[in-house]
Amino acid sequence: MQSTSREDQGRLHRCSFGHYFRVRRFTRLTNGFSKKWENLNYMLAIFFVFYNFCRRHKTLNGATPAMAANLSKSFWTLKDILQA
Repeated sequence: MQSTSREDQGRLHRCSFGHYFRVRRFTRLTNGFSKKWENLNYMLAIFFVFYNFCRRHKTLNGATPAMAANLSKSFWTLKDILQA
Protein backbone atom coordinates (compact mmCIF):
# COMPACT_ATOMS: atom_id res chain seq x y z
CA MET A 1 0.00 0.00 0.00
CA GLN A 2 1.33 3.41 -0.95
CA SER A 3 1.87 5.82 1.92
CA THR A 4 0.23 9.20 1.68
CA SER A 5 2.28 12.34 2.26
CA ARG A 6 1.40 14.71 5.08
CA GLU A 7 0.48 17.37 2.52
CA ASP A 8 -2.03 15.06 0.82
CA GLN A 9 -3.47 14.06 4.19
CA GLY A 10 -3.83 17.72 5.11
CA ARG A 11 -5.68 18.51 1.89
CA LEU A 12 -8.00 15.55 2.34
CA HIS A 13 -8.71 16.45 5.96
CA ARG A 14 -9.38 20.09 5.05
CA CYS A 15 -11.75 19.08 2.26
CA SER A 16 -13.65 16.69 4.52
CA PHE A 17 -13.80 19.21 7.35
CA GLY A 18 -15.16 21.91 5.05
CA HIS A 19 -17.81 19.59 3.70
CA TYR A 20 -18.97 18.35 7.11
CA PHE A 21 -18.84 21.84 8.55
CA ARG A 22 -21.27 23.03 5.86
CA VAL A 23 -23.49 19.96 6.07
CA ARG A 24 -24.50 19.81 9.72
CA ARG A 25 -27.05 17.08 9.07
CA PHE A 26 -24.24 14.53 9.28
CA THR A 27 -23.72 15.23 12.98
CA ARG A 28 -26.13 14.15 15.69
CA LEU A 29 -25.36 17.28 17.70
CA THR A 30 -27.92 19.45 15.91
CA ASN A 31 -31.69 19.45 15.58
CA GLY A 32 -31.27 19.30 11.80
CA PHE A 33 -29.82 15.77 11.88
CA SER A 34 -31.47 13.66 9.16
CA LYS A 35 -32.98 10.50 10.60
CA LYS A 36 -34.43 9.34 7.28
CA TRP A 37 -32.31 8.48 4.22
CA GLU A 38 -34.86 10.18 1.97
CA ASN A 39 -34.48 13.52 3.77
CA LEU A 40 -30.70 13.19 3.74
CA ASN A 41 -30.73 12.58 -0.02
CA TYR A 42 -32.88 15.66 -0.64
CA MET A 43 -30.60 17.80 1.53
CA LEU A 44 -27.49 16.53 -0.25
CA ALA A 45 -29.00 17.31 -3.65
CA ILE A 46 -29.76 20.88 -2.57
CA PHE A 47 -26.29 21.26 -1.06
CA PHE A 48 -24.50 20.06 -4.20
CA VAL A 49 -26.55 22.33 -6.47
CA PHE A 50 -25.74 25.27 -4.22
CA TYR A 51 -22.04 24.33 -3.97
CA ASN A 52 -21.58 23.87 -7.72
CA PHE A 53 -23.87 26.53 -9.18
CA CYS A 54 -24.30 29.30 -6.57
CA ARG A 55 -21.25 29.49 -4.32
CA ARG A 56 -18.25 31.54 -5.42
CA HIS A 57 -14.92 29.70 -5.05
CA LYS A 58 -11.73 31.63 -4.36
CA THR A 59 -9.63 28.96 -6.06
CA LEU A 60 -11.63 29.47 -9.27
CA ASN A 61 -11.13 33.26 -9.20
CA GLY A 62 -14.63 33.87 -7.87
CA ALA A 63 -16.41 31.56 -10.31
CA THR A 64 -18.48 28.49 -9.53
CA PRO A 65 -17.39 24.96 -10.51
CA ALA A 66 -20.26 24.90 -13.02
CA MET A 67 -18.97 28.09 -14.63
CA ALA A 68 -15.43 26.68 -14.73
CA ALA A 69 -16.75 23.57 -16.49
CA ASN A 70 -18.80 25.71 -18.92
CA LEU A 71 -22.10 24.32 -17.63
CA SER A 72 -23.38 27.76 -16.64
CA LYS A 73 -22.55 31.31 -17.68
CA SER A 74 -23.75 33.03 -14.49
CA PHE A 75 -24.33 32.50 -10.79
CA TRP A 76 -27.60 30.77 -9.98
CA THR A 77 -30.08 32.23 -7.51
CA LEU A 78 -32.68 30.44 -5.38
CA LYS A 79 -35.24 31.29 -8.06
CA ASP A 80 -33.07 29.62 -10.72
CA ILE A 81 -32.73 26.48 -8.59
CA LEU A 82 -36.46 26.23 -8.01
CA GLN A 83 -37.19 26.65 -11.72
CA ALA A 84 -34.62 24.01 -12.81
